[in-house]
Amino acid sequence: MRRPLIPVALIMAAGVVFGRCVDVRGQIFYLCAILIPAAYLIGSRLLEKRLPPYLFVAAALALYGAVYSSHAEYDEIPEGHILHYASRESLDVEGVVVLMPERKADKFSMHFRAEKIYLAAGAFIPVKGKILLSVPLDEMGLRYGDRLRFSTRIRRIVPFGNPGAFRVDRYYRYRGVEAMASVNSRSDLKIVGRGAGWAFWRITGSIRSALRARLDAQLISPQREIVAALLIGESGSVPKPIRNIFRDAGVAHLLAISGLHMGVIASAVFVIVFFMLRRFPRLLLATNAMKLSAAISLLPTAAFCLLAGATFSAVRASVMIGVLLFAIITDRHRDVLSAVALAALLIMIARPVSLFDVGFQLSFAAVTAIILAVPRCIAWRRTKRAEDPISEAFPTMKMKATDWLIVAAATPLAAGIATAPISAWHFNGLSLFGLISNVFLVPLYSMFIIPASILGAFLMPLSIGLSQIVLDADVYAINTGFHLAQLIAAIPGSYVRVGTPSFLEIAAVYGLIFSVLHWKRRIAARAASAVCVLILIVAPAAYRIADWTNNDLRFTLIDVGQGLSQLIEIPGGEKILVDGGGFAGSSFDIGENALAPFLWKKRIKSIDIIVNTHPHPDHYLGLDFIVEHFGVREMWISGQKKHAPAQYKEIIAKAKGKSIVVKVLDDETEERAIGSAVLEVLWPPKTAYDNDSFTLNDASIVLRLGFGEKTFLLSADIEEKAEKALSEQTDLSADVLVAGHHGGKTSSTPEFVKAAHPRYALIPVGRQNRYGHPDEKVLARLRSSRAMIYRTDEDGQVKCTTDGVDLKCEPFWKEKHQ
Repeated sequence: MRRPLIPVALIMAAGVVFGRCVDVRGQIFYLCAILIPAAYLIGSRLLEKRLPPYLFVAAALALYGAVYSSHAEYDEIPEGHILHYASRESLDVEGVVVLMPERKADKFSMHFRAEKIYLAAGAFIPVKGKILLSVPLDEMGLRYGDRLRFSTRIRRIVPFGNPGAFRVDRYYRYRGVEAMASVNSRSDLKIVGRGAGWAFWRITGSIRSALRARLDAQLISPQREIVAALLIGESGSVPKPIRNIFRDAGVAHLLAISGLHMGVIASAVFVIVFFMLRRFPRLLLATNAMKLSAAISLLPTAAFCLLAGATFSAVRASVMIGVLLFAIITDRHRDVLSAVALAALLIMIARPVSLFDVGFQLSFAAVTAIILAVPRCIAWRRTKRAEDPISEAFPTMKMKATDWLIVAAATPLAAGIATAPISAWHFNGLSLFGLISNVFLVPLYSMFIIPASILGAFLMPLSIGLSQIVLDADVYAINTGFHLAQLIAAIPGSYVRVGTPSFLEIAAVYGLIFSVLHWKRRIAARAASAVCVLILIVAPAAYRIADWTNNDLRFTLIDVGQGLSQLIEIPGGEKILVDGGGFAGSSFDIGENALAPFLWKKRIKSIDIIVNTHPHPDHYLGLDFIVEHFGVREMWISGQKKHAPAQYKEIIAKAKGKSIVVKVLDDETEERAIGSAVLEVLWPPKTAYDNDSFTLNDASIVLRLGFGEKTFLLSADIEEKAEKALSEQTDLSADVLVAGHHGGKTSSTPEFVKAAHPRYALIPVGRQNRYGHPDEKVLARLRSSRAMIYRTDEDGQVKCTTDGVDLKCEPFWKEKHQ
């Protein structure tokens, strides 16, 4: 085969995926280790043509990748690990910063190797394991190698237990991190030593800190954060509204260290060195100028990778550019596709689970698409020009400009089409105007902004004045680019939210792309394209038809941490979302990061009715994103006005501005028949609103959902006073009870539990929450009623399905996650 590296890379990738799906750590590994060489030797003897050696290498790499992936996925926490001490209690921990601190929006984030847990009287327990540590932004000057001692709670990294949730545990476990902790006060954090770790990384960290300090002194926000993202890879420090604008415009990749940034460095050095060599004829005769320029370009590429913190994205980009430069040195630069395959192989050999990183997928999909598509566009253009020999021999400026525009348009178009399925899978969104923005902003960043940022940083130790002049020009260009991105992002529909595609649909998209690229060569390609188009038409329609023809009611208690959110799916397609979760005082958007991915995974893009039971942040904050990005017909709310926070009122105002019908509920509201289900408001009385004798919890909206013979009781956050009143005035018997106030001790009183007598008791509660929910006495009461108990902190989301006669509730996690 002319390009053996390509199948080797693909076979190894298949092995990595297999190892994540199937545990190959034990007997399967030894079986494969024997079968691979045996099969190769037997095949080489039986077949007339000897098997190429690269097949054996590919199989060996696939086995290596599978074993590595299985260890990363299935290994248990070892003895003595810091995670064994995770609890609600604070621990006094000491250890070393082992990854350069990265500035986020309002904190520093770093990897911290735990070494000791201190006990009373100075005694300590030796521990091991890495922690994702977050500390406030301050002037402590934290660096790689600092020995820290702090007091805080250690928590397990656990994702939200919903389909479609980002597997944050995998993301950090693949990087060797299993636990997380945050220090909220400087008084809880002490630097007890400096200088641990490798001197090389300490020097690099000091350079980064000095550069960050100079940027703070010379620039203002947000230009300061944008330049920091370009120079040292701190894209997390860029304000979220700015990142959203770049995302909507389709140029979010400009704010992260990528192949573009490394390519600018390598290209600039290559051109400068090549130009200088041409000024010395003797040197030019004594060496190959192109190869020497490529070799010298490797050094600044590696240096820039280190300056960016040697993060995975920076290392990946530098490996890709380094391989391309090495291809020039070894006269293999014409086979770019093999060079890209080699880069992917090197990255996977170093860390096989890199295959699952979204940046890896986006980078190699984009580069491969550009390599395959752009030369075809150039060839097509040459074919057209060959029809006129005179124009071909003497091209006009207009023709040259047209050639450039075709390449400039084909490059982002090919990359955008190739990365669209990946973006839809990971981010549930597509930028429709990325072609326009990339045509203008990529040249601006590659030709001016990135070089100016690097030059400004280079001049800082030489002359602050010259550095400031360069950075001022850089800021002007950044502002120009930002306003252009803002203009494109403001176009209606610039960024479209989509449901999570299935693997079949993703395969159909790539099959269609491959078929189109080979349209003229093979009849099979045309047939394959027809099949792919048919799949892309039928698959979404099948989801919609299945939803319309469903005869079961589905009730889901969604995992939103220490909050509450419930989805009701009624036969016929109606959807009701009760509450939206939320974390008070946090910038984490539960609606964007937990609720919406769950809904998109189910192909839900519109909600018939949103219900907010009461204006507490852990019930309404997540609804803001839903109101903004989903089609909503009605919104039902409580009548609280006196104690309603300003943010809650803003959500209601936003809903009214979108022509959503807003209704206030109380126990006098007539029951509502929605399809074949009945929704009834049991509580509160109208007099409970804005009444100081009722807490916000006791004035929560309580709903009863009936479907056939089965009943669901949604008790929100009501406590003893409301529960007692309800028990006295109505029949509360229910098959499924969503326990009030997250299983707190002031709710689920003996009388209320006895009156409900549920078959299933569902408790919405956050892992290791500071409130101690659920209360042990509440759990005992529910057990005594013989209810099957499910709780979101251990079971993830709980889905109940009924046809009106039979009822079944199932947790998302089959094994407990505490």
